Amino acid sequence: MMRLVIASFLGVFIAFSAWAQDGEPAAEETAEEAVGAIEDFDREPVRCITPSSIRRTEVIDARTVLFYMRGGDVYRNRLAYDCPRLVREKRFSYELVTNRLCNVDTIFVLEYWGTELRRGMPCGLGDFYPITEEEAELLSIDPNEMLENATAIEETSESPEPAEE
Repeated sequence: MMRLVIASFLGVFIAFSAWAQDGEPAAEETAEEAVGAIEDFDREPVRCITPSSIRRTEVIDARTVLFYMRGGDVYRNRLAYDCPRLVREKRFSYELVTNRLCNVDTIFVLEYWGTELRRGMPCGLGDFYPITEEEAELLSIDPNEMLENATAIEETSESPEPAEE
């Protein structure tokens, strides 16, 4: 099953690679399509997660944050809107009203002002969608790197067989 999911994502990137070469949208736009493709799977999102269970977070793009939990679960949160400076800073904070981090809460981009770290732009969270570690790895790959790898795979598979002597 995991190999099918990975193959599906590689197929999506290979297809988008060919599409982008014909003068259509570039790799940056295809990454957003790949992120959206995860929602195509029949998964039930959760509204809240327990902050004390968060092992680490990873900013994927201006609207996508991965939450890696203790115990191995991974959640993808698609923010309501693009969050300026989130990609550049790759760090954020939040204030809890309850003991849970929920889809109605707000994160704040953390920015350096001189030597001091301060809260910046507020950004609203969305639902937390469970994803697999493999899907999280695919989302973490730079789209340009993914396209280069897909092209290398195509070139390798299309290379002619050595002539027999």
